[in-house]
Parts: sequence; C-alpha cells; structure tokens
Amino acid sequence: NPNNPNIELDEADVGTTETVCVSIVTLTAGTFSGTVMILGLDANGGDSTDIQLNNTNDTSSSFVFPPLSISVTNAENGTVFCAEVQAVDDSIAEDTEIFTLQATGSGTLMTAASPTVLNVEITDNDLLIIGFEFGAYTCGETDPTCEVCLVVISGTLDLLLPAPVDIVPQVYTQSPIHETATSPEDFDNAALEADFNNTDARVCVNVMIEDDAIVELDQTFQLSLNISSVKVATNSNMTSDNIALVTITSEDGFGDMPISGSGDMSASGAYVDIFNPNNPNNP
Repeated sequence: NPNNPNIELDEADVGTTETVCVSIVTLTAGTFSGTVMILGLDANGGDSTDIQLNNTNDTSSSFVFPPLSISVTNAENGTVFCAEVQAVDDSIAEDTEIFTLQATGSGTLMTAASPTVLNVEITDNDLLIIGFEFGAYTCGETDPTCEVCLVVISGTLDLLLPAPVDIVPQVYTQSPIHETATSPEDFDNAALEADFNNTDARVCVNVMIEDDAIVELDQTFQLSLNISSVKVATNSNMTSDNIALVTITSEDGFGDMPISGSGDMSASGAYVDIFNPNNPNNP
C-alpha cells in the first residue's frame, strides 16, 4: 500500500509476516553497488527482541531487527529489494509498540535527501494477571488501618498501567462463624487505588477500620478487585486471587457485671455462660 507507509502486526499471529521493500531510484544510467540497510530509527516502547526482519532475497539468512543488511552488486534503476517483517511473541504485557524503519545506502547507493520512513505497529496479546497476595487478613478493631497487598500472578510487568487497580471493600454475609461487618460502622467502603509501575511486583494499601465500644464477635468483610484496563485482569479460575476476606477481631471486653442477690444466680435475673465463639453450636 504505497499510499499508507505503515504496517500493522499482531504479536499473537506467530509466523505471519508483512513485506517492506526498498527500491533503487536514479536518473543516471548504469549499475550501482553497495549496501542497502533497513534499520530502525526509533522504537516507542519496544526493543530489538520484539521484531524480526527476514531477507527475502536470501532465504537462508534471518536477521533480528535492527538492522537488515542487503549487499547489492550491479543493480539497475528500479531494482527492488524486499524483506519480511514479523512480530516476535513474548509473555510480556505491554502497550502497543511502534517502530520506525528507514532505508539507507552506502557505496554508490546513497540515502535519499528526504527519505521515506515506515511505521511498524505491533499489537500485544499478553495479559498481566494481578490478585491478592493472601486470601484472608486479620486486624484488630483498634488498628486504624489494615494492610492488604496485591501481587503479579503471571505475566511480566513492563508497562505503566493505563488505568489503576481499585480495591473495593464490601459487606460479606457468607461467613459461617463470624458476624457481618458493616460500613461505615466497622470499615470504610471507599475504593482504594493500587498504583503499579514498571518495577512493582507487589503493591499494598491500607483499608480503614472503625473502632467502637460494642462487645461483639469477630466480624468479616470482603475485598474485591475492580480493574478497568484491557491489558490487566484477575485470574477468574482462582477465587482466592480475586477476593480477600478481612476479619476484624473485637477488642472490647465485657468488664464488670454486677449481680444483685446471693445464692441462686437466677435470683438476679441474669445468667453468664461459656461458649466457643468459633462454633457456638459445638461447645
């Protein structure tokens, strides 16, 4: 497509190639010799391992970008040399990469005064999988915050996330042994933003815990992930990665319980009892 000097590649299409060509243009009769180079002037977000150029004039040779060198002997005006451009697949989650290619010449082959450049755009096919480091956290009621962490489960972090990862505190009603923590009485349900960068494999945030003076059993609430980036996901097959439970241990004591009367405790109208808080039905 001479009117659109750009090439689009998909990293997932292993083995699929696009053709780029270099032509010799001269107003002078005769033959010309030297070296034609197809080289990269700039790589936006990529490096030399992401793209490969294959010399179609010598199919026995393969060259990794950059550059591709083609030896020319006694070539005439209009001679065309072509190469195949191929994306190299990897396991790195990354933004779309753009390479700028240009042809240069040596010997009696000169680089054009206003050389054409060709952009090669590579679309990535890898996802970065993020999840909770642990499936359960325990914090005291008098702790002002409870630290929870996210980790990279699979994929290599090689980009600034285009959107943050939000940790969302929510009411959890399915605990068989703990009371349900509610917001805002027991925890702050405001979403927390976990910001990864190019080097972070673990990011922690602090969930706000609310203290009260109420005597109660341990209480549990849930944390879930909200990820809006198309390049980042959670592992839907591993529930412990997607959801974490936070248990708040109550630190309010019963204190003194005055009992009027003597002898039979029933005379006071109140009883005390002993129980297993983890399983009240099995003392």
